[in-house]
Amino acid sequence: MKAVSLLHLFMATSRSPTTIRHDDDSLLLDTFQKPLPKLVLLDRDGVVNEDVGAPGVIRKSQLALTSRAGHAIGRLKQRGCRVVLVTNQSCVGKGLLSRAALDETIHRELKQHLLQQDPGAQLDDIYVCTSRNDEHDTRKKPAPGMVLEACNDASIIPTSNQVI
Repeated sequence: MKAVSLLHLFMATSRSPTTIRHDDDSLLLDTFQKPLPKLVLLDRDGVVNEDVGAPGVIRKSQLALTSRAGHAIGRLKQRGCRVVLVTNQSCVGKGLLSRAALDETIHRELKQHLLQQDPGAQLDDIYVCTSRNDEHDTRKKPAPGMVLEACNDASIIPTSNQVI
């Protein structure tokens, strides 16, 4: 499922199917009937940017946003949500990319792409686990470590957020 589909599915959960339009995230958020969560945690690869497969995005040239991801994040922010990325990046643990290059090149470029799509699509934070699979890190998804960390940092009870 593409990122926009996941974001639209999330934004449309409390309405009847007749009001859902997948090509207009503004309609989806404007008609959302129940309160949005205070914290929305987004996976990076395949949700915010296109998934390029293993070992992941290790060069700027590989980075491309999923369709309308910036617009959807901007709308969430406009509605008062805190929006963060939670992402496994074992390419760092494997030595394919330095943590500095991940932060200063890949994530900086990602943030710029989001803001080009929507000036309000400012991420509140990016949580990264750089461990390899064999390290059994409790922060590495699907373990809850990064989600709990983000909730703690935002002073939010873990049940009052949404992971996409």
